[in-house]
Amino acid sequence: VRTGLLALGLSNGTFSLYDMAAITDLAPCLSGKRKSASGFEDPAAGLTPLHSLSISSSDVGSLAISASGEWLAFGAAALGQLLVWEWQSESYVLKQQGHSYDMNALAFSPDGSVVATAADDGKLKLWSTATGFCFATMSDHAAPVTAVVFGPQAGRVVLSASLDGTVRAYDLLRYKNFRTMASPEPAQFSSLAMDASGEVVVAGAMDPFHIFVWALQTGKLLDVLAGHEGPVSCLAFDPAGQLASGSWDKTVKVWNVWRNECLETLSHPADVLCLAIRPDGKQLTAGTLHGQLHIWDPNEGDELGVIDGQRDIAGGRGAADRQTAKSSAARRHFSSVCYSADGSCVLAGGRSRFVCIYETSQLILLKKFQVSHNRSRDGVLDLLDSRLVDANGERLDTMDLDASDDELYDKASETLPGATRADDGSRLRGAGRREITVSGVQFSGSGREWGCATSDGLLLYALEEDLLFSPVGLEGEDVTPGAARECLARRDFARALLMALQLGDGAGGGQGSGRHQHEDSPGALLTEVLEGIPVSDLPLVVRALGGSSSSASSASSGLVVRLVEALAPRLASSRHLDFYLRFSLEVLRAYGPVLKPSLRAATSRGAAGSAGALGRRALQRGSAAHHAAGAQRLRASLVALQKAILRQQKVLLGLCDENDFTLRFLGAQVDQAHAAAAAAGEDG
Repeated sequence: VRTGLLALGLSNGTFSLYDMAAITDLAPCLSGKRKSASGFEDPAAGLTPLHSLSISSSDVGSLAISASGEWLAFGAAALGQLLVWEWQSESYVLKQQGHSYDMNALAFSPDGSVVATAADDGKLKLWSTATGFCFATMSDHAAPVTAVVFGPQAGRVVLSASLDGTVRAYDLLRYKNFRTMASPEPAQFSSLAMDASGEVVVAGAMDPFHIFVWALQTGKLLDVLAGHEGPVSCLAFDPAGQLASGSWDKTVKVWNVWRNECLETLSHPADVLCLAIRPDGKQLTAGTLHGQLHIWDPNEGDELGVIDGQRDIAGGRGAADRQTAKSSAARRHFSSVCYSADGSCVLAGGRSRFVCIYETSQLILLKKFQVSHNRSRDGVLDLLDSRLVDANGERLDTMDLDASDDELYDKASETLPGATRADDGSRLRGAGRREITVSGVQFSGSGREWGCATSDGLLLYALEEDLLFSPVGLEGEDVTPGAARECLARRDFARALLMALQLGDGAGGGQGSGRHQHEDSPGALLTEVLEGIPVSDLPLVVRALGGSSSSASSASSGLVVRLVEALAPRLASSRHLDFYLRFSLEVLRAYGPVLKPSLRAATSRGAAGSAGALGRRALQRGSAAHHAAGAQRLRASLVALQKAILRQQKVLLGLCDENDFTLRFLGAQVDQAHAAAAAAGEDG
């Protein structure tokens, strides 16, 4: 109840809005003592109805009203819906819907701006990494989607494989299914891959145990690779065009797709669940059911090492588990693995709440992430509450206490033992709590972020580097906020900006204005200095930041990168749009010619270091790693600036279109008024 309004979300997917201004006693309304016209108890009887709308086919489980009373937010957990409704204009402010059931796979676009997810609800969704919103949904599959992959052509094509026996290719310019590939005999596809040229598509089946090869351009089946004795669980191409396939038959096979020839067979002690190939194609990592990561040289067929990750990936205890988490082996294996952009590390996740990052040359665990702390999920807690167990040892929170004996008998007779889903994929009542799992992990192409598809949703992690205080060219001078303000007061703008950048942006740098920040915070100081520079002095101040000349060394010193990192959030949120656009333009004019070759050189040095000294990267911080890190940071800052400019462009385009339509409408009204006046004059 806010601003005199009462909103009710109902179990039939509708909501109603009432005006409470005329109600002096709210207790009879909410206690059910008021009767409707039909004689039934109605908690809203006596209230003035303002609005009613059907917004979902499921229960409206949560509801909120904005402070001004203009917007209403609704949540339907069963369908993953989030809606924001403006009731006065009767229009949607926001409409988002996630997957109805668990995700199975994810894939980053080549530029890292889009994430595609596949789920058991038979849908393929595209998400923006910048906003976190879903902007496209493909619902052509008739069964759970098991794999998804982007094409190499600038990410304009995305492919998905499903248990319905089809592989579908979608055009991301029109969001249409332009190619559907199927096997000559019924098959359920569980894995998918595309070669580097984007011409060949392969899919592995659960039964029969074959790998099907198609030409994407024509959709024609080219070949069928046979040789596995179990379901094909994973596929991956190397840069040379050779295919690696993992199967439940405990082998990884390396194929020459063009000749239908198996070049190498790598045997494992347990079923192979996942595999990944290093970006240079010289190393392969396979995860098995025993919780181990086997690292191979695919060209020579030699095993380079084994990472035992059972203790690292070990999950918590499930509500229905008869064993403790320490002694249970049910949640001790990896189901997804991928390499980092430089190939020095692997990221692995599975039926657990943890995602692990390993260094492949030293075979050590670098870091472990816990993807969920939600205690309502199974497998989050290592120890269970004994108070929730009855005298027979049954868990009270897994029992369907609302069902009658007949309903329980019918359910038991219609479902298989241990089944948690019905025939239509919906979750069975009394099937227990949902388990926390990680079904897919992948690094972005930039190497600065990675994502994982979990039973709680899609999670994205980004690498953020703190700005360190490293005064350059300020020897013998105190670098303090007071000194920076003194330089600003005496119009020494270049030195004031240099001091503000050395002090850093702080946590509040993205506000774009110092009004909501403490006056001594680094973010407020940098905003004050930036906005205190006259527009006419911007070219001189920007060029003075790099010293006497705009050399590559001055550009790589970090000050220009810090300046770009400071401009991007302020450009996105400040009202001084013209000022920050001019500032950004001067920075690109002054340092663009040296930033581009510096970025290219640092990237090439980082790639050479990853290929030549891969085993020593984790222990030796050489110049190659330093330049690669600088290049990644520079690239991230430029991408952030580009996103801010594009976001403002979108806002301005919408505003200009709205003003144009308004002016046209007013002009048409004036013309009609003049015409009516002229007609009235002629009649008179």
